[in-house]
Amino acid sequence: MDTQLEYEDKPEVLSLPELAAYLGVSPTLLRRLMRIRKLPYTKIGRRVVFYLPVIRDWLERNTVQPGPHPSDWHRKKYDPVQLLVKKYTKSQTKG
Repeated sequence: MDTQLEYEDKPEVLSLPELAAYLGVSPTLLRRLMRIRKLPYTKIGRRVVFYLPVIRDWLERNTVQPGPHPSDWHRKKYDPVQLLVKKYTKSQTKG
């Protein structure tokens, strides 16, 4: 039996082991994320299930966008502290 399903063949609701295989992570990591309420899940009685469209949305919301490499922060335009100060002072002058 092939455990690797094609994207279109995936069911809408996955169990914990199925989601772990889908994401390529351990079930232990998923349980840890569930425990600290960082991973959306649904309980049906004692059974925990994951609704795939919700998981895909969660993945998109938690995707880290590319930015400047930390080695470039020494340049003034990439200094994260200065960018935050500039953003904060702009928001203070608007109100």
